[in-house]
Amino acid sequence: MNVQELWIGSTVMDDIVPSSGKEVTKLESMYIALLKDAVARIDLSEKSPEELMIALRERRGRLLLPAVSVASGGRKEAPTSDVHAALARQVDYDRFLIALCSCCGVTANAEQFSQPGVERTRLEGALAHLGIAI
Repeated sequence: MNVQELWIGSTVMDDIVPSSGKEVTKLESMYIALLKDAVARIDLSEKSPEELMIALRERRGRLLLPAVSVASGGRKEAPTSDVHAALARQVDYDRFLIALCSCCGVTANAEQFSQPGVERTRLEGALAHLGIAI
């Protein structure tokens, strides 16, 4: 099964689902496959480090939004569409985090995101060490 088949009918994920149709290998998680494709869609030649920082901060704000649905009566148990939206926000944030790190000389790539929270913290720490506050 390819990644596109996993998200059929999802309008939230349409922008970040790999367009290549490549199979996700057992050694590569679906998250890494989505992130690799999303990172490939950023044209760094058109973005300054300042623009990447602004974009990253906007996405961090979205990332911190609670996944609470009006349809669920405000409960924290979000329906599937909210889970998809939360995943899309994470991938979107991580792709700009990788892009900013790359511009600042911090080694970062999608393959390192087998544990997204751990890698996100590492990269944010590396940027903070350079004096870049997100």
